Amino acid sequence: MAALPLAPIAIGLTVASGLVSGVGQFMTMRSQAAAAEYKAEVEQRQAVAARRMGDIEQQKLREEARALRGRQMALYGKSGVELEGSPLLIMGESAYRAARDVAVARESAQWNARLYEAQGQIYSMGADTLNKGAGFALGGSLLTTGASAFSMAKKTGVLPNY
Repeated sequence: MAALPLAPIAIGLTVASGLVSGVGQFMTMRSQAAAAEYKAEVEQRQAVAARRMGDIEQQKLREEARALRGRQMALYGKSGVELEGSPLLIMGESAYRAARDVAVARESAQWNARLYEAQGQIYSMGADTLNKGAGFALGGSLLTTGASAFSMAKKTGVLPNY
């Protein structure tokens, strides 16, 4: 039985190694892209939740302000104080503070939602880059492998020199 020439075997193993490496890079990058896409979706959901929580907080603050105004009016009425001068100023200050608190809650919720959306966009861009890069990584690995195999074939005489 004749021995197999080692050069073709070595070239075949080089090609197989490059192919496995390229496919591994491709699959790793696609997996990372999928994870980034999932994170982007989570961030978008967080943005929606932040806005909802802001709406709930604003509603709670409005209800508290209405309740405070009602208590103030009831106490002033019970005590016989007329709603003018200092009592009216106190109620006005309470209303101003309540409106300010509602505005702060609204802006805070919007700010948080925008932060989540921005982070989601970053993840989404990363996913796009990884998806595009996966094909390039596979192609680059295959080209490098092909060049190495060709060079080995030329050096070992498997391919004729021209």
